[in-house]
Amino acid sequence: MHSFKYLLSFFILIITPSLLFSTIYENAENKKTTKWSLINNTSAGTIKNIYDKNKKSRVIQFLGEHTKSVYILKLSNQKINKTSLLSWEMNYSEDFVIMVELNTNKGKHTLIYTPGNEDSNLQYGLGRNSTSGLWKTYERDLEKDLNNFIGNSSIITINNFVIKGSGLIDNIQLVAPKKIVENIKNKTVVKEQVVKKPAKPTTTTNLMPVINLYGKNPVLLQKGEVYVEAGASAIDSSGAELTINISHQIDIFKEGEYSVIYMTTNSMGNSVIDKRRVIVGKVSEQKEIKKKNEPDPEESLKLEQRSEELSAWETKLKAREEELLEQEVVKDKTINKVPLNDAPENYPQRPGL
Repeated sequence: MHSFKYLLSFFILIITPSLLFSTIYENAENKKTTKWSLINNTSAGTIKNIYDKNKKSRVIQFLGEHTKSVYILKLSNQKINKTSLLSWEMNYSEDFVIMVELNTNKGKHTLIYTPGNEDSNLQYGLGRNSTSGLWKTYERDLEKDLNNFIGNSSIITINNFVIKGSGLIDNIQLVAPKKIVENIKNKTVVKEQVVKKPAKPTTTTNLMPVINLYGKNPVLLQKGEVYVEAGASAIDSSGAELTINISHQIDIFKEGEYSVIYMTTNSMGNSVIDKRRVIVGKVSEQKEIKKKNEPDPEESLKLEQRSEELSAWETKLKAREEELLEQEVVKDKTINKVPLNDAPENYPQRPGL
């Protein structure tokens, strides 16, 4: 009986803290794939729950047409619990794109993680060895990654975990950014969670591909109006054209804001993501954008005042010239004109523009 109580206390020490300080989104142990789905309007793909001999646990397997296939784990606006450190394990041997969609105090934003070593706006490289075909664990402080580009921002909820490409993934969870359990009476030793600092962007920006979007951004659609893709192009540092994967899920019959995602990868394994906003039925925002293209009222008032000042100057100038003509009539009734380069002392000053 005492032995049983000791074992129970031991399990409480080990298990309870991890449950308190972590939120598990997916660990595949239920042998199901119901949390995952394949995004519509993309190429074919399958989702399986399999046993991985190397990892010695069940994992989620994605099989499709490389990054053309997009898989989503819907988190239903999951609130973060005292931590924004997202951890996951993955085994990929081909290109991939991970997108973590967030609700923040400064609107909706998407953090993007790709192979390679380059960082750009809200996009981070996980290293070239991230496609080595071996199991690797990644930890990212989402709030820190967000604030690197959007200052004074905080995460309200995590909406979705989206991944493109075929491979294996497991143990997607939020964990504590420090020790999960204290070393209680030297009975339990827990490894400290280390937050991986994002690599500083290098000055060699020409190693990254460049995507150029054609057409308008954002695109404004009336409810029910068909979206027409304007297209895009991509080049690498040598000027060679690259293939672009384009994906979106726009419901033209539902008002809201949508995103069209463009992704390209160069021969060095560096991937770049760009995004086009598509606004369906948001009339107020359409008016706001139209308003930005209209002249600034204050600037128009200044131009009007300048025009009045210039008109008054021209009137004074004409009067002054007539006065000079009357004063300079000589005996022979000829007019000694004032040289062009010698302005009279009381010559009206032209207002600046």
